[in-house]
Amino acid sequence: MFRFVCQGSDKNGNPITTSGCGEVSSAIIDLSIPLPKWGEGKSVSLNKSGSFYFTPDQEKALSKGKLPSEIIEVVNQWSGNAKFLAYGACQTKDCKHDVMIISVKES
Repeated sequence: MFRFVCQGSDKNGNPITTSGCGEVSSAIIDLSIPLPKWGEGKSVSLNKSGSFYFTPDQEKALSKGKLPSEIIEVVNQWSGNAKFLAYGACQTKDCKHDVMIISVKES
């Protein structure tokens, strides 16, 4: 299990300490980091059990010819099965701003 602790940030990336995001159940990983040429504008989600998955909207954004399972395998290898992630965007209905993970802890 992972613990995602989020802190809101504004459009310039400055922290919003009053955003109140706190702990959330999933995180969004930008695919431009593990897949620089192909991942621009695409993302994958990570749940608290450490499993990557695509939401329906994320899956729609994928290029044809690439199976979601193949992409998840690349991300798993890149991240050491989610052991080497330090930040990303949190996915929560409670936050009104984009948020950044400030700690990812195994529990």
